[in-house]
Amino acid sequence: MENEVESRYVVPDRLLFSRLQELDALGDYALTPQGVIRTVDEYLDTQGRALSRQNWACRLRRVGGRWLVTLKGPRSGEGVVHTRPEIEVTLSEGTRDYAQWPQGELRDRVNDLCGGGPLGSLVTIEQRRHMYAVTHGERPVASLSLDQVRCRGRSVSQETYMLECELGPEGTTDDLAAIDTVLRQGYDLIPEPRSKLRRALDVVERGDLPDTDLHTQLREVTPHELLTRYGCDLTLAEHVSGLAGQLFDGLQAIHGLPKQLRAIAQTAGLLTALGRGAAQSQPMW
Repeated sequence: MENEVESRYVVPDRLLFSRLQELDALGDYALTPQGVIRTVDEYLDTQGRALSRQNWACRLRRVGGRWLVTLKGPRSGEGVVHTRPEIEVTLSEGTRDYAQWPQGELRDRVNDLCGGGPLGSLVTIEQRRHMYAVTHGERPVASLSLDQVRCRGRSVSQETYMLECELGPEGTTDDLAAIDTVLRQGYDLIPEPRSKLRRALDVVERGDLPDTDLHTQLREVTPHELLTRYGCDLTLAEHVSGLAGQLFDGLQAIHGLPKQLRAIAQTAGLLTALGRGAAQSQPMW
């Protein structure tokens, strides 16, 4: 059994999600694209929730024609970085019957945790994952994924954007802390302590959408900071802002608005660059 060490974040919107895909570095850490994969993750448990009650999770994943089963244990750690034990095995077919899984630690542990009871489907999550290798100089540090996540249930459908960074054998928690600083200060990503399973269960079982209060967790920024974060053309934005000011002045006799509102018109002109980026952003699926 190995330990998985990772950090997880919610990306506030699709436009920023697209912007993050364009990055080739996070501070001193280089990002190298590793392709895009689609996964279908079915989480399994007994009827009495034997795994969930003991803070374990069993995931049956399909990636193309491959099947993987992963058993994850209780999480530990403070702040954004969390550690949990993990065992993963490749399967020849996607069966929920763990008696047919390869002999070994994973099958034995599932049998013990479930008391020999059968596993059934708990919730299914679809993902489109943009994968990146994270390096610091010549040293491989981590694997990073930008995930578009979908789950459905009880007449509720939820789609979110997330970022996960999982430490590699040569990486350290100091690396994750340095990356965390860039993600939070530079892009205002929101640390997410809940697993994707827990988030999905909130949707499927209770009908709760987990990010409805997201806006309350975002810090205030200036328009220029916002434009920089989203990779907008600042020269064009300033030009449009200037034109908005000229238009305000030229139509003063008609609109009769107080002159102090001129700054608001210019700010609105600046922010049209964000709308331009949203129009150019393509659907993810």
